[in-house]
Amino acid sequence: MEKISRLSLLRRQLAATTPLSPALRGGHTQTLLGHILPSLSRQEFALSKAHTLPLSDGDKLIGHIGPGSPAGRGWLHIFHGLSGDVDSVYMPRAAVAAAQAGFNTMLWNHRGCGAGRGLAMAPYHSGRSDDIARVIHWAKKQWPNTQHGILGFSLSANAACLLAAGIVPALKTTPLNREEWSQIEGALPDFAIAVNPPFDLARASRRLSHESSRLYGSRFVFDLLQLLNDRKSMTPTTDQQRKLQKVALHARANLNPLSSVEEFDELYTSRAGGFENRQDYYARASSGRYLSSTSLPLVVLSADDDPITHGFADLPTDFSPSAVGSDWLVFDRQDSGGHMGYIDAMTLRGQLRAVILRPTLHPQTWFERRLAMYLEQL
Repeated sequence: MEKISRLSLLRRQLAATTPLSPALRGGHTQTLLGHILPSLSRQEFALSKAHTLPLSDGDKLIGHIGPGSPAGRGWLHIFHGLSGDVDSVYMPRAAVAAAQAGFNTMLWNHRGCGAGRGLAMAPYHSGRSDDIARVIHWAKKQWPNTQHGILGFSLSANAACLLAAGIVPALKTTPLNREEWSQIEGALPDFAIAVNPPFDLARASRRLSHESSRLYGSRFVFDLLQLLNDRKSMTPTTDQQRKLQKVALHARANLNPLSSVEEFDELYTSRAGGFENRQDYYARASSGRYLSSTSLPLVVLSADDDPITHGFADLPTDFSPSAVGSDWLVFDRQDSGGHMGYIDAMTLRGQLRAVILRPTLHPQTWFERRLAMYLEQL
């Protein structure tokens, strides 16, 4: 009940705050600004030596301890979006903001990303709530008797929403029971924050493949092809890894930089991820259909002008805040912000002033201030 009360307080706080007033309007403009503005916060800390988390299928996840806080309010585990890694511009920004809010932080590479390149044969994708659960299970053993939360961006935001509902698409599309959780050595986080999740993967992938957001999709495919190249050069040690390598080889032979996200998901993501095809993957891994099953504090931030997800517009038509389990949900809906941009006038002025006058200064962004508000109650 205390958690639900704190979420109610957070809802009131968000309702009382002024929504983002964009420095420049337009979903594409907000998206691009959020990624090209310098990540000055990275100059304030150095990532620690990598921590390796071995998985039962032979793959490895690589995480880095980021900035921390003596306040000891808990740990925030941060996960990147598609074709990203721990160095993606939004990752260190979030870590610094969380540390200032009293949390220790850990930044994670998904399978085959960043420092984990060449260490995973299976793919990462929007439904990998099982890997996030494995991270939480490991972290609770490393640092017991404290809370562990997750922050996911885009692809990882979808997986965070799935995990908050106890859903592991590759295993089951209903919440897992305790015995089933043990099959993946998983654990639930104490809270979750999801930033710009694609509630409907089929719609998001179509936009990335055919509509005005194809530019982003082309960039994603270019990066993802490099991951297939990595898997081509690996030496499999198990029958399962050999099967996965064959899937990667077949996909790489039939994909090129002009291929679409839908084609990539059809030839590789779905087949290597344990789904029948891309339609099966999209249907089972889209988080919007499971939000009513959310059973732990979940805050979702999105913008209506997100050119990839269209914000909350992609939620199922039968979903409403009064749905079962919605006491655990807090929706932070913004008119503007693009896809993980959220650049208001104060943010833009601060960034430009820092670049010109003090390159080592880290002016706090609108998103960082918003994240601090979430963490204060979580």
